[in-house]
Amino acid sequence: MAERFEYLEEADRLADGIAVLDGGRIVAEGTAEELKRRVGEDRLELTLDAHVPFANFHQRLNGRLIDADPAERTLTLRTNGSAGEIRALLDELDPNRIAITEFALQKATLDDAFLTLTGHTTQKETTYV
Repeated sequence: MAERFEYLEEADRLADGIAVLDGGRIVAEGTAEELKRRVGEDRLELTLDAHVPFANFHQRLNGRLIDADPAERTLTLRTNGSAGEIRALLDELDPNRIAITEFALQKATLDDAFLTLTGHTTQKETTYV
């Protein structure tokens, strides 16, 4: 029996399988993990110390960079999310352990998968007249 979940977080926790509908047609099917792996990516967000030249880090990241915010001093990188890769990235970028003040791993979500598969968010748009 199929259930309809109101929130993707609920479907992620409870559903054995998920079908993504867009415009009344199925655009993807699979488990939550399969959908997230297929279209989402884990992201590592780094916050740099105020005394570190932001441009130096930005240039060293080549194709791994997803986003850079000089005002917030954050860099967001693609990662597979494994501890080994994260340790290697931190050691490569900050071998003296003074440049990176914080880091956070953001796991791919079903919202990410839905956005990639359909091209729009899960939030209903409100029009004001």
